Amino acid sequence: MNVHVYDTYEEMSKNAAEEIISLLNSKPNSVLCIPGGDTPKEMLSYLVQAYKLGRVDFSQATFIGLDDWVGVGPEDIGSCQLFLNSNFFHQVNAKKENIHLFDTMSEDLENECKKKDELVEKYGGFDLMILGIGMNGHLGFNEPGVDFGLKSHVIDLDETTQSVGQKYFEEKKELKQGITLGVKHLLNSRTIFLLANGEKKAEIVKATIEGPVTNTNPASVLQQHENIHYYLDQKAASLLG
Repeated sequence: MNVHVYDTYEEMSKNAAEEIISLLNSKPNSVLCIPGGDTPKEMLSYLVQAYKLGRVDFSQATFIGLDDWVGVGPEDIGSCQLFLNSNFFHQVNAKKENIHLFDTMSEDLENECKKKDELVEKYGGFDLMILGIGMNGHLGFNEPGVDFGLKSHVIDLDETTQSVGQKYFEEKKELKQGITLGVKHLLNSRTIFLLANGEKKAEIVKATIEGPVTNTNPASVLQQHENIHYYLDQKAASLLG
């Protein structure tokens, strides 16, 4: 377990980005998973700037999406796909054919999950899995109570996730289900970064790093990974012993 604590969110984001740059410079065809949401936003901005300065090349990398809201289209405000396209993919030289995100509007979501599982297997798993953490400890949309043995799946969203998720939308949105990579995919990744910032994340971060491993806090399972790196700002780390 590797816990990295930085004074500010910006410093945390920069250091995580630098590790990604280092990985791609040593292995240009890396397989990466990058989440949407507020937490990785500054990290992605730093990666975009590094690309514009010629410090990193994304053209050989493969990107597989972590999760998204079922029934929210790729052009809808609030979708993970729109967030990633706007904040990252459309600003760097990632190739369209190397970007694999969930089709949240598919009429056959079970088959959509199957396709992602086959894709992950084809590429031999992830070189780097980057995660945020929900207020309820969810990873992607692996909600409290999730089976740690699952691969990609559709899941009913926890009330906390439904409520907190409203911040991404301009108008109130019904958010009943998510589609996500499973904990099994996460744990099979060669390296995991978990990013968390802000005082509001302090309690769940403490439970995740120092508490028991339990599916009531899905993020606690990361304690079992041999190459987990927690990237935290001082506020998120404030309750750690």
